Amino acid sequence: MALVLELVEGPILAERIAQGPIAVEETLAIARQMTQALEAGHGIGIIHRDLKPANVKLKEDGTIKVLDYGLAKALEGDTPGGAGSELSQSPTLARQGTQIGVILGTAAYMSPEQAKGKRLDKRTDVWAFGGVVYEMLTGKRAFAGEDVSDTLAAEPRAYAFARISPDGTRVALELWDQEYDVWVWELERETLTRLTSGRGVEGDPVWTPDGRRIAFSSTQDKGRSIFWKAADGSGAAEKLLEGVDLFPRSFTRDGEKLLIESNASLEDVSVFSLGGTAEPLLATDFDERSPSLSPNSRWLAYVSNATGRSEVYVSPFPDPEAGRWQISQGGGWSPLWSPDGSELFYMTPDGELMAMAVRTEPTFAHDSPKILFRGNYEDLVGARAFDFPLTASAF
Repeated sequence: MALVLELVEGPILAERIAQGPIAVEETLAIARQMTQALEAGHGIGIIHRDLKPANVKLKEDGTIKVLDYGLAKALEGDTPGGAGSELSQSPTLARQGTQIGVILGTAAYMSPEQAKGKRLDKRTDVWAFGGVVYEMLTGKRAFAGEDVSDTLAAEPRAYAFARISPDGTRVALELWDQEYDVWVWELERETLTRLTSGRGVEGDPVWTPDGRRIAFSSTQDKGRSIFWKAADGSGAAEKLLEGVDLFPRSFTRDGEKLLIESNASLEDVSVFSLGGTAEPLLATDFDERSPSLSPNSRWLAYVSNATGRSEVYVSPFPDPEAGRWQISQGGGWSPLWSPDGSELFYMTPDGELMAMAVRTEPTFAHDSPKILFRGNYEDLVGARAFDFPLTASAF
């Protein structure tokens, strides 16, 4: 009897990350293939449970292989610990079968339920996938304690609506486990700093294109108005526009205009010129929301319920009346352009993150959408719950 195995040549992803952060375009190419591999397993009822850079092979032709399905490694001896141990390379903590109360996986990439030995489903792979993508982009693990015990104890806080700075070095986000405020996470220093501390609820952060300021909504005054503040925390917040229920959504490429969503009665979209006034952009008898400008500011993606349900559309900017293309079918929201403007992403009611290849010259055209991955996500029709970093190649 003989056992024949495929020889997969090439470095593992962990070796590539050790050389430094991976460019956004390369990260997306690797991540897309990882999701396809996980989806194939999930489709036949297999949960990987141990996705990590050490289990991803990079082949010379640009394809990848996700390895070590089924937690084949057995725990031998004591788990390495101490400040100098490599948690991303730590042994898989395994045992025959999948029993409640048994920890299975690698510490640095475990979901909270996995670390507690609870029953798992495919969402634990989605958690690990997010950790691997973060590590590819930053060169650092998303959850890194001094030893395995510290890592398992480091549960996430109530973060929401993360927005990556244009240079990819910081993340603006809401923090909900204390007061509702905007905080900034610095990836290099691994520090979390409070940006706002007003009397009311403050959130929905949006970076200016130069990364120097962050616009946000606030109820510290009458209604919900738009403010902005220096991203380094210096100086006081400055009110940009007063209103009843306003949310900042997307800056134009030059930073001179800000798209604003208003939820006062019907949901509408306006264009606010800094230092000037706000003018209606999308204001019909239906709800229009979640405006997202393409990197070159020539195209506007948004959500409308004109068909009776929320769908994603694309129109020219600044003249949306010049044309309209329906992107989603069967429901969609939270549109976001890729850094180079060649793809458009959005969520579906079934928790699917979709990707669609688009072309903008000489006019707008698009391919059929493809599923990147599925998950049991909170219904956030108005506010986008995912983000991609921008790079210089986006402009």
